[in-house]
Amino acid sequence: PRALRFATDTDPQGEYTLTGVQPGDGHAQVAGEDFEPNTAAVQVQAGAVAKCDLVVRRRAKGGRIAGTITTTSGKSFPMVSVHLTSQQDGTIWRTAGIEWQEVDGKQQATFAFADVPLIECEVQLNPFAPCRLQARRQTVTPPQEHVHFRVDDVVQE
Repeated sequence: PRALRFATDTDPQGEYTLTGVQPGDGHAQVAGEDFEPNTAAVQVQAGAVAKCDLVVRRRAKGGRIAGTITTTSGKSFPMVSVHLTSQQDGTIWRTAGIEWQEVDGKQQATFAFADVPLIECEVQLNPFAPCRLQARRQTVTPPQEHVHFRVDDVVQE
């Protein structure tokens, strides 16, 4: 069976409507970083309206993930970004603000994600093209986590 995905928002009363859905067995799912995923089966018949109620539970939040980036040379390396994602929930996707400052005569970057859902997440350091550095990923589970990335920015000949 093929999976068809439709997305819609709810109105202020929490009602939603999906149109153009193929007849047959399916399921409706609530997805979003703020909510715990919830799925309900639905039977769609041609020309008929299928009702499907979903109960929404707010996801526990409040975790913090912070980190640092240092370089082998001790110089700033602004050609990177840091992303927060989760294999458990694809709705979690954020980009961190990165700030470089001097610490003990060397440049160091800091970044942080606040109010992270309390589930397993991945923090990934992504270099921009044309850098030849590989992306690096660390798996963390809030409530309080610290990650550190080191960039080898010294060209060896």
